[in-house]
Amino acid sequence: MPGDASEILARLTPAERAHLRERLKAKQGAAPAAAEPAAAVAAGDEARFEPFPLSSVQRLYRRAWRDTRPLAGRAANVITDLEFRGPSALLPLRIENAMRRLIERHEMLRAVLVDDARQRILPEVPRWELAVADGGEEAIAATTRAYRNARTPAGQWPMFDATCFLLSGDCARLVVRHDALLLDGTGRGVFVGELLRMIEEPEAELPPLAITFREAMAARPRLHASAEYANARAYWLGRVDSFPPPPALPSLGAARGELVDLDVPLLPPDRWRALKQRAASIGVSASAMLLCAFAEVVAHATGGRPFTLPLVTSVRPPLHDDLERIIANFNTIHLVAAPELSASFEQRARALQRRLLLDLDHRAFSGFDVVREWIRRGGLSRQATLPIAFNSVVEYSHPAYARGAARDAVVPLFRPRMAGGALVAPYVALLPTIYESDDGDLHCKWQVAHDAFPEAADRLPSDYRTLLMELSA
Repeated sequence: MPGDASEILARLTPAERAHLRERLKAKQGAAPAAAEPAAAVAAGDEARFEPFPLSSVQRLYRRAWRDTRPLAGRAANVITDLEFRGPSALLPLRIENAMRRLIERHEMLRAVLVDDARQRILPEVPRWELAVADGGEEAIAATTRAYRNARTPAGQWPMFDATCFLLSGDCARLVVRHDALLLDGTGRGVFVGELLRMIEEPEAELPPLAITFREAMAARPRLHASAEYANARAYWLGRVDSFPPPPALPSLGAARGELVDLDVPLLPPDRWRALKQRAASIGVSASAMLLCAFAEVVAHATGGRPFTLPLVTSVRPPLHDDLERIIANFNTIHLVAAPELSASFEQRARALQRRLLLDLDHRAFSGFDVVREWIRRGGLSRQATLPIAFNSVVEYSHPAYARGAARDAVVPLFRPRMAGGALVAPYVALLPTIYESDDGDLHCKWQVAHDAFPEAADRLPSDYRTLLMELSA
């Protein structure tokens, strides 16, 4: 049987056997051997450990703690929930060792907040330990709730948490919280891929990383002096005055903004494939179809007036190819004026696709800078928020991507799959995150502040699903 002790021992690497011996001694009350040194990096440029500024999105997430506006006061966290099936007695040790290697490899996993405006990388950190627990779905749900609301005070390391739940039948669940200051969707994909690779192959060597988040931040003045940035800035500042206001939510002023999660099945695999085929037939991407449909149901629910919708996206600057392989947060927002409903759906989808492609060519100017200019010109109140956003992680949630770097493992031992996850963000009353399940279904993690936008919980999920079913027929 897979969980037999002799088979588990046979699979242990020499380092894992030594670690297991020390754990057994500690449990039996024996004095453990000298502790291994804490995770550290080689001595080098000392400036890399000096404080450096938070990015725009990091400042936004941090400032929300003390903001008194509706929908603020909410911690920003990224939750990852992985299921494993295999020798669960071996898994916690594999996870713990893999996480320690990731801490050494990725500087942002050694980051701490200095204050509300600065962060720094620690040259060395204490030896990280995994929390291991028994229990079923109720225990997992309780931990996930706690992780969603967790706040990382300045000076505290680590800015993440992880618990491995050992279930029956050689099944286990790993729930991980990252403070959202640490990573975006791309970084989460890097984390999952490299974690799974090192769980399956504990001695696997990953190529070194040639650039850090701190270096990318330091390069911003040079990027802002480029012709590409100047063109992008002129493009967006020329459009600011044309943006319609955010959707009007009558209940927003009195809302406490507590988020409720709804897992909404949207399309079975055959209808999802049909929707992608229809999108291709009219010359648009599947993402444009999903966004256009979402904008339509929101318009019907908010009175049909034009509105501006922010898309959650990640833009990694063109500094080095390795920027795609580091754990960091390069999130920004991309402002989209929702198409008016007077045209047909296909016309709206094509117009939206053309606009998205043109916007993509000018992504060097941040959406946060666009919002600041919008406020400066008086088009958006300083007290206003953009309460409805849209997020698609279809490309990150596909099974082939979720396995990431583990795809080359010769014999998958733990058969991992994504069991769930979410971006918990402030200032939003509705944030749908669209993803593809392991079975090929299209799903949506529907996060809604019910008291700010009751229709979003009561009616919009079914309206959105109905429209997608019609479009995929």
